[in-house]
Amino acid sequence: MRSSLTKGLLLTQEAFMRTTFGARLQDIKKGKLADEDAVSFKNFWLGTGGEYRNYLHAHFPFGNHKQLYKDLVSTDAAAINFFLFIKQNKSDASILKWLGNILCFGSALRAIESIEFGYPSAKYGTDIESVTFHIYLKILTAENLKIGIGFSFSLAENYLSKALARNRRIGNKSCLYNIIKQAANLNYPLNFQAHSKYREHVPFIYRHSLAATLASGKKLDQFRYIHMFPPGNELQYDAAIAFKEIIIPPLQETLNVLDFETFIGLGLVCLKDNNNGCDWLSYLERRYGKNGYPTKLNNQF
Repeated sequence: MRSSLTKGLLLTQEAFMRTTFGARLQDIKKGKLADEDAVSFKNFWLGTGGEYRNYLHAHFPFGNHKQLYKDLVSTDAAAINFFLFIKQNKSDASILKWLGNILCFGSALRAIESIEFGYPSAKYGTDIESVTFHIYLKILTAENLKIGIGFSFSLAENYLSKALARNRRIGNKSCLYNIIKQAANLNYPLNFQAHSKYREHVPFIYRHSLAATLASGKKLDQFRYIHMFPPGNELQYDAAIAFKEIIIPPLQETLNVLDFETFIGLGLVCLKDNNNGCDWLSYLERRYGKNGYPTKLNNQF
């Protein structure tokens, strides 16, 4: 069942679709595009020519990924809209400068080695759901550091509700205890005394632990976990920042938060001379920027 917040977001997403495609759009039912529109890639920014269309068709065939194509508030679709342009232009100097700014490295990246969508999951035990990143990057900094960066996206859904339902108990056999214990075994220490107060931050623990795990086995120098969320959503920001309280200080810089508006704004500065890039960022602004979210969503999950 859709939450009331997601229902509010659906209204703005449906309005965006109708404004963009007009009479070419079939009926939208409960936030889902008709098959005719979905198979025509209307849930995605396609740029000019067939490059992006061909990529989607090859890597996410409609028959196997109908939800991705049809659902207007799919976080997986949002991740593709935010990062496919970057993936297809990852050697461009302006892209390397922009991501260097976003990731706070103080200079342009030397290279983006890879960008993966829905990076393969890891399990921390039989009672833990598998975890994936919406986006996973491997980059090389100007100082030749190899860094793995996992991104998660949240739109309007209650990001924490499912995790809360799974982690009512705090104790030696609880999901939360097991994931912290596993993380500690991977030389990823947390403040054990604080963890019982922060069970609502389990999603951050899952993915931050996954980033640390990937770094430990992939010959990386560092790792980062970045949570992306809608503009003006202070609770998303506060929840991620509060999670840092259970991480020992040396690891606190490995968790960052990034709202869509900041991502888009920095992009407009670095890609101002790239017409295709500006068109893509304009699409993101209209669909996922401030105008894409009803006012009542801006300060809530």
